[in-house]
Amino acid sequence: MALRGGICLLLFCIQSVCLQGQAGEFVQGSVVDLNTQEPVAFATVRLKDRALGVITNPDGGFRIPLRFRELEEILIISCLGYQNREVRFSDLTSAGPNRVTLTPQPLLLEEAVVLGKRKRPPSPRRIVKRAIEKIPENYPVEPFAYVGYYRDYQQKGREYVNLNEALLRVTDMGFGTNDFEGTQVQLYDYRENTQFRRDTLAEKPYNYASRDKIIQNAYLYGYGGNEWNILRIHDAIRNYRINTFSFVNRFEKDLLPNHSVSRKNDALVNGKRMFVISLEKSRPTIDPYPMSKNKIDHKFRAEGSLYISQDSYAIHKLVYKVFDETGGKSSREPKESAADLLYEVAIEYNEEGGRMYPNYISFHNVFTLRRAPFYVKDITLDFENKCFIAEFSNDPVLLVDKTVSNFVVKFKRKRLKLDQVVRIKDRYHLFPDPDDFVQMAHELTTSYDESAYFSPDVLEFNFSGIYDRKGNELHQYKSEQFHQYREFFTQRISPEAHTPVDPDQVMNKNAPISRNQPLVMPSDFQDYWMNTPLKIME
Repeated sequence: MALRGGICLLLFCIQSVCLQGQAGEFVQGSVVDLNTQEPVAFATVRLKDRALGVITNPDGGFRIPLRFRELEEILIISCLGYQNREVRFSDLTSAGPNRVTLTPQPLLLEEAVVLGKRKRPPSPRRIVKRAIEKIPENYPVEPFAYVGYYRDYQQKGREYVNLNEALLRVTDMGFGTNDFEGTQVQLYDYRENTQFRRDTLAEKPYNYASRDKIIQNAYLYGYGGNEWNILRIHDAIRNYRINTFSFVNRFEKDLLPNHSVSRKNDALVNGKRMFVISLEKSRPTIDPYPMSKNKIDHKFRAEGSLYISQDSYAIHKLVYKVFDETGGKSSREPKESAADLLYEVAIEYNEEGGRMYPNYISFHNVFTLRRAPFYVKDITLDFENKCFIAEFSNDPVLLVDKTVSNFVVKFKRKRLKLDQVVRIKDRYHLFPDPDDFVQMAHELTTSYDESAYFSPDVLEFNFSGIYDRKGNELHQYKSEQFHQYREFFTQRISPEAHTPVDPDQVMNKNAPISRNQPLVMPSDFQDYWMNTPLKIME
């Protein structure tokens, strides 16, 4: 099957385990900027002689098992834009948290290339074009594997909620293969962290039928509910030959045509000089869904940065953000409010043995959650009885006796005539003309994938005049805003992965990580740990 795009604006093609405890105590640390004392997020903290480590959390925090301190290990802490630092593990106290400072690395002036008697630096487009062309040369085309820490969580205000954590081994067949089809994932450990508050409504999948939980003006594929797939598709470098997310789309052919590019001051990373290329894109009018002819006006702005080695043209890092500026501001004005952010992606690769391997990926989007005491819990299609089934949170009472008039169903923006509405307990069965239902079902199963069934431009449901027995009107919502994060941080790279993976140990990519997935307990399991963040952001 072909892999589809990830999160998109409404412009392009746009969810019983055994808990293995983490043995031993931890040393807690926090990485901060020497000058500003602000947290340094996504810094790499590695044990010097073991090629093993973690990535700092958004608050700069990290933790490492205490047993490594007893082995007198040395930590190497690095981050793009900062000078590397070595810290003796024995200098960190178990009482913690330990603050470790990183010194900012000054930006370098652009380096000119001497050609004959003229100084002519390479153009930004030429730099990016060459970096894309050299992906097969700079990244592994043979199988490789890596183990890392996965997590997904949400943030409301300063509090983290709904934290799920896992340790995964990823066996990638190489950059010349289809990532979705070929890559095999083994689950070492998984847990729903009950130390963090659980919000059951915020945990539910996105629902564009009831609009209880949506990304405003964007759409996110569910990929069968598998959180790893949702994160993985947003690695536009690994998936450079297929659609990923809006504007970036197919990295190898769409990145340059879709963006204006400029070269910023160079950066020095681990002693290597980097091109820093800025990406910008603005589009005021979009097509809300590929099969729709209707236009809506929204002002979207995208911005990003690429860090590219001047020696090998390997891409070390991609940061990309998309904003909705519909509120009347010019697309040229800087956006300061996180409320305008739709999503952002951060991807970093590290060099090892002349090839680039994954270091981390973070995908962050903003969603709106609507709470109501009386709401539609679910809408399903009953193909056997040729009807829609609407399930409510409480027993519904209609304001008028003619129940058909309380329900409006549209297919591709055209209203379907309902012949009958039948109530069975807390559900209503909505029966359109059988021939119309059959035709609609045929179009759905041949023209749309499952994730598109209830997108607003395919099926739309509007119910009115409906109350529960306590007098609550249907869908009288209070809106709340959440931030959703899905992240993976590599702890160990295995450049060669020749050992076949047992099919019985491979994670089912079409099911959630938490649902009946096989657990694998490797001999080196205790080498890995979960870098659980603090409950409250600093």
